[in-house]
Amino acid sequence: MNKSSNYELLQLPDTHSRLGKQSTLDGKLTFSSSFGISGTFKGDLHGGIYLVLYPQGKVTATIQCEYVFIAGHFNGTVHASSGICLYSGAHVRGELYCQNIRIQDGVDFDGTCNLGDNEPHVDIFNVTRVDLRSRFSETLNQFMKSFQE
Repeated sequence: MNKSSNYELLQLPDTHSRLGKQSTLDGKLTFSSSFGISGTFKGDLHGGIYLVLYPQGKVTATIQCEYVFIAGHFNGTVHASSGICLYSGAHVRGELYCQNIRIQDGVDFDGTCNLGDNEPHVDIFNVTRVDLRSRFSETLNQFMKSFQE
């Protein structure tokens, strides 16, 4: 599957404001609704509903937002109160904290993902955490039964 068809499966949302691909910003940025980054940002991002890191974007930051969508290069920490979506082609280094996560095939991820205390929803290659747990339990039970026979 080519890169463009991966984006057709899960479209990046549009944003009200954007840091353009020719722009660089260092510091603290606060936004109330949605914000997109196609350029380079270093610092702290505190937002409202969602942040989108577009494929051309490069961010080194601590992010606090409800939803975070990453398709570019990210290094740092994300605290997303609702969810994180990592798109094919994304390069992510750091710590992710969220309740729900979706990871497309083709993501380069090196770090940790900490899911909240509530039953989180994890979607890795379109397989949910519950499905993974169920499959693992079935395989483990079959393995243990083979020793009992």
